[in-house]
Amino acid sequence: MEYLLVTDKFLKEYPDYRHDIKNFNEYLELQWKGSLSDETLRFMIQGIDVDFILHSLIYNVETIKKYKSKTTAKRYATVIGQFFNYSNFALA
Repeated sequence: MEYLLVTDKFLKEYPDYRHDIKNFNEYLELQWKGSLSDETLRFMIQGIDVDFILHSLIYNVETIKKYKSKTTAKRYATVIGQFFNYSNFALA
C-alpha cells in the first residue's frame, strides 16, 4: 500500500493527530528531498528507527519551533511512534 494511503487511513482512525502527522511528513520530505508517493519510500519507512524520530522531534522543536512545550513535544513523539507501528504493519 502506498504511504500516503496509509497516512490517510491512519488519520481517518485518529483525526486529532493530523497536525503531528503533517509535521512528520514535512520532515520526511525535507530529509529525502522527494515525494512521499515514491515507491522507494515504502522501504525507507520500514528502516526508520527511534533516532530518526528523535531527530524529527528535535527539528520541530529547535529548528522550526513548531512545538514549544514539553507536553506538545511528548505528544508528537507518541503520535509518530503510534503511526510508525501502524504504517509498518500496513506497508508489510
